[in-house]
Amino acid sequence: MKYHLELMLQRRFSKFALLVQDAAEKGILLLLATIMALIVANSKYFGCYQDILNQTFSIVYGKHAFELSVHAWINDFLMAIFFFLVGMEIKREMIEGNLASKEQRILPVICAMFGVLIPVLIYISFNYNDPVKVKGWAVPAATDIAFALGMLSLFGRNVPVSLKVFLTALAIIDDLMAVVIIALFYSNNLDLSFLLYIGFICCLIVFLAKAGLVSVPLYLALGIGMWYCFYKSGIHATIGGVVLGFLIPLYRNGNKEDSPLKDLEQGLHKLVAYVILPLFAFTNSGLNLSGLSFASMKDSIPLGIILGLFFGKQIGVFLSGLLLIKLKICRMPDRAGYLQFYGVAVLCGIGFTMSLFVGILAFEHHPKDLSLVQMGVLTGSLLCSIYSAIILQISKLRK
Repeated sequence: MKYHLELMLQRRFSKFALLVQDAAEKGILLLLATIMALIVANSKYFGCYQDILNQTFSIVYGKHAFELSVHAWINDFLMAIFFFLVGMEIKREMIEGNLASKEQRILPVICAMFGVLIPVLIYISFNYNDPVKVKGWAVPAATDIAFALGMLSLFGRNVPVSLKVFLTALAIIDDLMAVVIIALFYSNNLDLSFLLYIGFICCLIVFLAKAGLVSVPLYLALGIGMWYCFYKSGIHATIGGVVLGFLIPLYRNGNKEDSPLKDLEQGLHKLVAYVILPLFAFTNSGLNLSGLSFASMKDSIPLGIILGLFFGKQIGVFLSGLLLIKLKICRMPDRAGYLQFYGVAVLCGIGFTMSLFVGILAFEHHPKDLSLVQMGVLTGSLLCSIYSAIILQISKLRK
């Protein structure tokens, strides 16, 4: 009897685990976290929600203490782990993945560049005359790789693998450009001494890798030190995650059977997909609608973001890709049609977590403007999700 009960519980748990995994891969966890945040933010528990996020926690070592709010621990520390994963993914793809050769890079790189440029120009055209609002120019430039790939996976085999590869490569390049934008334009009051410490840690990690002393716990310890130095340097702390990701060796002593980078990628994927990104969505999507109205949509911030994500992304990605294909500089992804390619271009307008993250950096000291950013990002991402689903469904029916 006991054995049968254990077996039944094991099967139930396995089914639940598969359900959670499927939900994470398709972006459903992110969607649920966002919906929960919106419900809480517009209920009697909104004050409690804010109090928890503003609660501070300290790490004390000797006479020194390092203190951050719950909100800051999530946005600055946990998101650094996400960017660490992004850094490793970019490195792996550039060495032996979808970005390893010049031919593989051209289409996603050019599409990503115009997919950033056009939304930025649209946003600036609405906000160029306001020195505060124009700071959000990079908000519509980002693509949420988790949500976009999750949406695409809903169509299963009806979407060719080549398009999934293209979207993955484009989103990774998009993330890289977002990282560069954050480092160059959303950093301030640089502290030279901490920049020197960062340089020393980087050199130490490179030396350890060259010497064959590849120890994941040691790298992670050095990574925490690097994160702290980035935090104190004036460059946003999450950039430390990307830098560390680039420094992790792909293989140990050239042995292709032993990959510290792939092991770390695999180990962190579930933590990021199941915990960090849903937690980030929950803590940053809590838009209180009491002070907003439909008229708020006419404000230049949400208008610039919505139009940038919805029109800017699809125009930039699709038209640049179409031009490259028509000029025979690149080929259309295998077994893909123009309508499917267009649907994927629309998917790139799902900015969500990355756009919210950039918005927080841009309007950290302007809570009212940040609420408008949240409104714009959520609306623009939702429109892109619905429209891309319609386009991909039409392409499916035409087959």
